[in-house]
Amino acid sequence: MIQPTEKKLIFYSGLLLLLVWASSCKTSEQTRQQLMYFRNVKDSALKVATAYEPLIQKGDILSIMASGSILEKEAATPILEAINKSSAVTSSSGTSNGISAGITGYLVNEAGQIIVPFLGTIPVAGLTRTQAADSVKEKLQKEIKDPVVELRFMNHKFTVLGEVKIPGQQSIINDRVTIVDAIGAAGDLTLNGKRENIMIIRETNGKKEIGRINLNEGNIFSSPYYFIQPDDIIYVELNTFSIPEKQTKTLQYIQLGLAVVTSISLLINLFKK
Repeated sequence: MIQPTEKKLIFYSGLLLLLVWASSCKTSEQTRQQLMYFRNVKDSALKVATAYEPLIQKGDILSIMASGSILEKEAATPILEAINKSSAVTSSSGTSNGISAGITGYLVNEAGQIIVPFLGTIPVAGLTRTQAADSVKEKLQKEIKDPVVELRFMNHKFTVLGEVKIPGQQSIINDRVTIVDAIGAAGDLTLNGKRENIMIIRETNGKKEIGRINLNEGNIFSSPYYFIQPDDIIYVELNTFSIPEKQTKTLQYIQLGLAVVTSISLLINLFKK
């Protein structure tokens, strides 16, 4: 027959476990909410900011890939090979793990020009990639029939710091890198990353400006900081309410509750003997 004391023990033990379970469920829901992206984005068409198109500046390093045809193919081959091989200019650019690596390309000199084999000097500073490619193409047409020119930046990069899985520098491989692309390239935010207040540090006209982006709001897509610009610094703050820390505390509460129940049970059995 179960004694009144044992009934109370069973009752309070069950109540304790129920409270611990409820606390754990609440923690799980809070965890899920904190880890969500685009939580408040509606299912509708959203306005997207105009993509940033960088202009070529002194000190930029450019890659040029050219192709085309000529009546005498042998005459075109050395010209194209020389252009595509690029000049022997070495700089350093960050990689995904933050380690510097050598780059070979066309350096935009202090006069705002690049020097291309067989074509000579070409002014490119202040032009977009497309405009600069057209300038190269215009000169190449004197040597090659139906030339095709692709020009890219080789030294443009951004930096991601803070609560991301792979902090460091990343190369900008095209002109439409977004904040979402940048976070994805950094391996996503950690569980402790603050999704509501991503900081972007940007240099404009020699001055540093700071912008903020909330990954849960629909206006993220129309923000002037949605598209990443060269040399942007993205900083993900640590959540003041750490998810792993709370999960650890919940586990500690469960362990403490079970320890209390076990201790009381042992004491009752001891006094019964």
